[in-house]
Amino acid sequence: MDVLSHPDAATAAAPRFTTSAAPDATSGVRCLVLGAGGFLGHALCAALQDHGAVIHAYGRSLSAAPPGGGASWTEATFEDGPALAAALRGQEMVFHLLSSSLPESSNRDPAADVVAQVVPSILLLERCRDAGVRKVVFASSGGTVYGIPAVVPTPEGAGTAPITAYGVNKLMIEHYLELFRHLHGLDYHVLRIANPYGPGQSPFKKQGVVQGHSVLITGFQERAADRS
Repeated sequence: MDVLSHPDAATAAAPRFTTSAAPDATSGVRCLVLGAGGFLGHALCAALQDHGAVIHAYGRSLSAAPPGGGASWTEATFEDGPALAAALRGQEMVFHLLSSSLPESSNRDPAADVVAQVVPSILLLERCRDAGVRKVVFASSGGTVYGIPAVVPTPEGAGTAPITAYGVNKLMIEHYLELFRHLHGLDYHVLRIANPYGPGQSPFKKQGVVQGHSVLITGFQERAADRS
């Protein structure tokens, strides 16, 4: 998977793309995973543990804690400032996977979506700055930030013109990451993830593709897709 990194200072309008870091780059690194109880969070915690990272998992439900027993755990919401500040102490990298919004619902109340998604993310960046965090890795969207694509398949560096509040807010958080890099030297990576799937995914969620079931797709290949 390609990783969207911060732009070079001389080309602020053109994102720079790099390949993912070497597998052992996180060995011994103290990592906070926000949203560790979700599908992606579980998989990420397992991968980080495999590569020797020291993990602190953060999520809303202790019952959803990543398996294996190799991570400490904070049961709290994204809006719990004291809990988040405590979890950030001593961390070197922060993986921001938290989101309570969906593209389908975000347009119904765009203002509420900003309050729920963007404002807590800005506060997170402020707390990361204060805690001396070295890098933030943010899970953005691999589809909604582009809107109606001019090119298919859509390259990661394509122009962005979101048509949902969800996509607008993901893109806004990306820009705030660049602002904090410019103002405070907080490094970051953005992952524009689209329709992830795999073992452990819930079939009852409203996003993604569910593994393990046969799907019949009818029609022409270039015009039909199933994301159920």
